[in-house]
Amino acid sequence: MTFTHLPPEVAELCERTRRFVRDVIIDAEPAPGERLDQETRDRLQAAAKDAGVFAPHVPKEYGGQGIPIEHWSPILQEAGYSPIGPSARRCCRPSPSSRSAFSCARWAASSSGGSPTGGAGSSCWSPPC
Repeated sequence: MTFTHLPPEVAELCERTRRFVRDVIIDAEPAPGERLDQETRDRLQAAAKDAGVFAPHVPKEYGGQGIPIEHWSPILQEAGYSPIGPSARRCCRPSPSSRSAFSCARWAASSSGGSPTGGAGSSCWSPPC
């Protein structure tokens, strides 16, 4: 897919995400009815970091890509090609009950290995895992 309406760096992240999901994540999908085990999730998240597609919505100072909210949709759509894509790339919210600004900031920072210094994390608006 060509993303002509996006800034070049966002379009390139969409393409990297597409390749990563198809080349890495799909092969790791659990059988229908089974859950993604923590060891596989950790391995996929490390691979996502190496591929530069980890946590697109998390600020760069916390280990994410720092993509502005107006460009999340095409990136998250590419991640959603696999049912485990958002979880493997750490771009899903922790739970429907964790929507306070502080919870989101704390989760966004912890999900990327950083620590929050204030302000709301963007994880509240991501698709559920």
